[in-house]
Amino acid sequence: MLLTTAYAGFDDAASNFRQVDSGLETLAVSTQLLYATLSVVGLVGLATKRPWTTAVLIGWAVAATTTATLATVAWGGGGLGPALAAGLGAAVITALVVWAASK
Repeated sequence: MLLTTAYAGFDDAASNFRQVDSGLETLAVSTQLLYATLSVVGLVGLATKRPWTTAVLIGWAVAATTTATLATVAWGGGGLGPALAAGLGAAVITALVVWAASK
């Protein structure tokens, strides 16, 4: 999951950044770059068994959840319901990753 979000986050943010038309889109791309960066840092932390890894993964989860919520509105044109559903889905998945990694 972390490797996928690192690659997809950087790749997609690069193309999205060129198409930013609003403040909301800028914020979504910024949080996307944040979760991509934290994915890489989290992978390093997991590989080297660093004590700060869980904190980094929590930051990754918050950034990924925020991006999912914002992107639904910024690019998908969705309203509050779809944004909350996307955010909730992302929150559940990322929480499971954080939980599994902290075991």
